Amino acid sequence: MEFITSSFESAAVRRKINYRVELGTGPLYAIIDRGIFEKILFNLLSNAFKFTPEGGEIAVRMMSSDGNLVLSVRDTGIGILSEKIPYIFERFYQADGSSRRAWEGTGIGLSIVREYITFLGGDITVASEVGRGTEFTVTLPLKNVGPRDEFLIEENLASSGAGENASIYMSDIPCLNESETDGDFADDEIISFDKKSILLVEDNEEMRKYIKDILCDYTVRQASNGREGLESALNSPPDIILTDIMMPEMDGNELLRELRKNSRTEGIPVIMLTAKASEDVRLDGLEAGADDYLTKPFNTRELLTRIRNLLKIFDYHRIISERNREIELELDTARQIQSRLLTETEITGGYEHHAIFRPMDKVGGDFYDYAEDEDNISIFIADVSGHGISAAFLALITKVEFNNAKNRFKETDALLRHLHEVFIKYTVHGNFITAFYGIIDKGTKMMRYSSAGHTPPFIYKKAGDTITELVVSGKVIGVFPNLKLKEGWVQLESGDRIIFYTDGITECSDTKKKELFGIDRLIECVREESDRTPDKTAEAIIKILEMHADSTTFEDDVTLLILDIP
Repeated sequence: MEFITSSFESAAVRRKINYRVELGTGPLYAIIDRGIFEKILFNLLSNAFKFTPEGGEIAVRMMSSDGNLVLSVRDTGIGILSEKIPYIFERFYQADGSSRRAWEGTGIGLSIVREYITFLGGDITVASEVGRGTEFTVTLPLKNVGPRDEFLIEENLASSGAGENASIYMSDIPCLNESETDGDFADDEIISFDKKSILLVEDNEEMRKYIKDILCDYTVRQASNGREGLESALNSPPDIILTDIMMPEMDGNELLRELRKNSRTEGIPVIMLTAKASEDVRLDGLEAGADDYLTKPFNTRELLTRIRNLLKIFDYHRIISERNREIELELDTARQIQSRLLTETEITGGYEHHAIFRPMDKVGGDFYDYAEDEDNISIFIADVSGHGISAAFLALITKVEFNNAKNRFKETDALLRHLHEVFIKYTVHGNFITAFYGIIDKGTKMMRYSSAGHTPPFIYKKAGDTITELVVSGKVIGVFPNLKLKEGWVQLESGDRIIFYTDGITECSDTKKKELFGIDRLIECVREESDRTPDKTAEAIIKILEMHADSTTFEDDVTLLILDIP
């Protein structure tokens, strides 16, 4: 929370807004996805700052009340007309719809906030008076959490102005305790420091001899200037380099810059030795990439201690690099396995379709499935919270269970409830799944569907240029007991195009992380590409998404599936 609230402080100072963060005392324990909670708070604060004039007031309060976490954001902004308050949470709605309004926006911020709060099991209310301001109040359920429970990471909020005990626990990653951390690197994994190679670069022969005698436990190579030192290091990279700064032909700073340019020597630790102790000299060496700095005359014990410490750090980096290479290889293998698990089955009867899956990392928590039998076509799309291996593993469990169970359940909501019962046995650290499941009757072209907190797919009808979102209530899988879901239905027609997607598309940020891609951009892409086949449309949408993010990789898993009705 502190990270979000503090990010608005500069705007408050610039606009002379009295900005306060008030937190209750005592620890608060909540079942909350940290990223979602921060998005809720960020959207509400953005709204408050957008509509509060210079010299106004904005207050953020958080406390516990009757078993709930209560968060309020109050401002002294322009306020909202009472007759418009019931509509402000509707997607695309803007309280000021005139062409001369002073504030730009897509009208989806508060809609997203309410969607997040709903599948966290909470509620949001608003009180407003035109000319006096607005207050949004978010209520979320609390749960008592013991030391062995799932939610273990603490975000300390005391520095935001609250008492020392004001904190909230909310995370999906376990903390390592001290004993676990100490055991990460066994002693036998660290190479012995004896006979490690040191390159000593010093133009004074007597000083070279003196330092070499000190370093009797190491293999020492010598160079009389920076140029000789560079050649020696490139030919046979040492474990560590000691270099003087003031030398003929090439000084120590030049040597250091050249070392950092070369892939063979860029990571070698370097200690700078000099008789000059001025701040400018030290800064020049540090800016060139020095790891440590010693002023002549130096203490022998200090020199040996600093060498040993740098060698230890270097060995840690080496071990970490080797482990990272092994992990990358394993992730590449996992990525190939996950790709093979995604459906490639063709659908007969003139149904054209195409799916794209782009994980944030090598593997991801998004997945989809579709199948066909004599009478029906079933389509399933889901998103596991989090990223990487854990999300991919939970996705695999859910996908396997879906394939085993889909023929046993005729109702879409019944299947999702079954997946919930299975998933909740395996989930740890607060993971959950959003999912959408639809079954199309090939004879009548009627689709029955259910949603567990998933972003609603939409139907594009080219003839009327209309959009219909497939919205049906339902909380996420894996969090709340006795999951209650509903089944909806829609009559499809020839020429309809259905877009299934995960929130990695609509929540993709631009390079400045200020503007989301949003549902309106996605709909516009679908309209512009309506004459193209599903595969060409999907590829075009992903390219536009890459341009928005200014990257070929995204900050969340991205899945897009397009189905055309014949």
